[in-house]
Amino acid sequence: MNLDSCTPGQRESVMRVDGPLLVSAGAGSGKTFTLTQRIAYALLPESGPAAGGIDEVLAITFTEKAAAEIKARVKRTLRAEGMCEEALKVDAAWISTIHGMCARILRTHALELGLDPAFGIVGDAERADLVAASIDEALGADNDIIERGSYGALFDEFPARSALPSAPSVASMLQTLLDKAVGLRGGLDAVELGPEPPAASALARELLLAYEDVAGALEQAGKSAAAERARVQATEAQEALSAFIAGQPDGCLRDLAAVVDGCAFLPKTFGGSDVKERVAAYQQVHAHVCHSLALGLAWPRAAELMALARDVARRYEDKKRALCKLDNDDLLVRTLAAFEEHPHVAGRYADRFKLVMVDEFQDTSQLQIDLVAHLAGPGLARLCTVGDAQQSIYRFRGADVNVYEAHKRTMRSGEVGALYVELAKNFRSHADVLAFVDRVFEQPHVFGDGFMSLEPHEGRPSAYRGDGPRIDLVLALRPAARGSGVGVDDAKAACARAIARRFAALRACGHAPGDMVVLLGKMSRAETYARALRDEGFECAVTGGSLFAAAPEVRVVARFVEALANPANTAALFEVLTSDMVRLSADDLLELATERDDETGELRRRDLDKGFARLAERADGLPPRLAHAVRLLARA
Repeated sequence: MNLDSCTPGQRESVMRVDGPLLVSAGAGSGKTFTLTQRIAYALLPESGPAAGGIDEVLAITFTEKAAAEIKARVKRTLRAEGMCEEALKVDAAWISTIHGMCARILRTHALELGLDPAFGIVGDAERADLVAASIDEALGADNDIIERGSYGALFDEFPARSALPSAPSVASMLQTLLDKAVGLRGGLDAVELGPEPPAASALARELLLAYEDVAGALEQAGKSAAAERARVQATEAQEALSAFIAGQPDGCLRDLAAVVDGCAFLPKTFGGSDVKERVAAYQQVHAHVCHSLALGLAWPRAAELMALARDVARRYEDKKRALCKLDNDDLLVRTLAAFEEHPHVAGRYADRFKLVMVDEFQDTSQLQIDLVAHLAGPGLARLCTVGDAQQSIYRFRGADVNVYEAHKRTMRSGEVGALYVELAKNFRSHADVLAFVDRVFEQPHVFGDGFMSLEPHEGRPSAYRGDGPRIDLVLALRPAARGSGVGVDDAKAACARAIARRFAALRACGHAPGDMVVLLGKMSRAETYARALRDEGFECAVTGGSLFAAAPEVRVVARFVEALANPANTAALFEVLTSDMVRLSADDLLELATERDDETGELRRRDLDKGFARLAERADGLPPRLAHAVRLLARA
């Protein structure tokens, strides 16, 4: 096998088939080429061979597309090396995503694991729908199925749902909690609230002792106005805390919080070093007590939220069971359980693969690491991981770049002794681009010393024909005075015109319009840039986002349909009622979201959908905008 075209790092990676390997591969460094060459090399006689066939190689990729690309390249390489029979086996090889690998293992052992071999897979979109439906069932379509006695503290503090997507609600917190549990071995069972909060009396005594101690020090703080004020405040705090302890030995945390809120926080701006040290010690106790109070007050709500989340998770599991489907998390958890609880299954795969390679390892979770460890042999001897922390998709499906950093330390430890290789040569970008990337990401507040600088490939041909520099960095500063300068729309239009002029200059130098692209962080103003390019004579296409779907009018209609399909979707209803279609005022919304208690006569909050339903019952005498809203939804 000719490895002359490989860089030294690539060659090291390809030929290391007799021990663990840790590869840090920068963007554009030929990572896929290296992986495919390593697979082919392991099958060739000059490697031993390290593997008796392609079926003894496991390669885990991040996407199915990447797996297909690796398979195609391995086929071509094996054919070129005269291994046509082995190339025919590549389609059935263990080259897939980790979820694809798990599904294959579970289907093979489905009966002994109590699974239907024909189980389906819940996709991301379907999972989101099923979880949302489970939350709706738990909360109730009208937010009134929950027995408030079970979740009183939680629902006293937060609404079941919120009209504003960014506002906290029980539904949004449930969604966040369930998402955070992804990637944890025990799911929600792995989430711990910690110990129950300490008694209010214990916290009160702790703070009282701190005030008593600092009061003695304050006597030596001199006679300045600040010192005198601090002495008075310390005395008042001692009296308040002593009264709380004497009068409410079993007092609640909320009552203590009110007392502490009335106790002054003493500064350390006077006195000598001894006084300041004593005040600093008091401040630490004060901060600790306040922190404990905050956690203690939140603890009952957190416990209720966890209980409700488990109810939602149970409903979600029931829905999957009814559909005979598993989601991506199930695939990982059940496969790991099969290895840990079924020795026969674990034994079949413990020595099954002679090479285990995992790509994009920076986007892994601890659950995936535990799973791979069962396949990689004693001391991870057969494992090769390829990753780059600089390309991590943070928190994707429970991924944690800190887990990757810990894995790197494990691989380089004396117990594992992996060969460490950096693929730092970039075949994709010009030196000017790489220098700019270095300047941005080597800064201390970004990656700092941990940034892996990439080297340009000297043999890369240059296609740039422009007269100016390859990179223009334009910094836009807003005027300091409010009301001065240009608006956002005008500023974006000016940026768009500048880009269009730059493209026109590149076109004049011989660059084809098809080689030019504008990358946007958001698609909301894509039409502004498209218009500027068309004004310069460019034909352009907007991709990666639908301008039609993003238009405000279309969004309102879509939210209107969502509100009709689910009247309890108050977020959608809020957008419709505040849009140009209805234009309800703040007073109108306040009327919808407020009701008077029949027994006490007090005003209390109510959900927007309930308020609108009550409004529809009394169509006469409504203000014009509210009447219009009622007629609009009635006609729909």
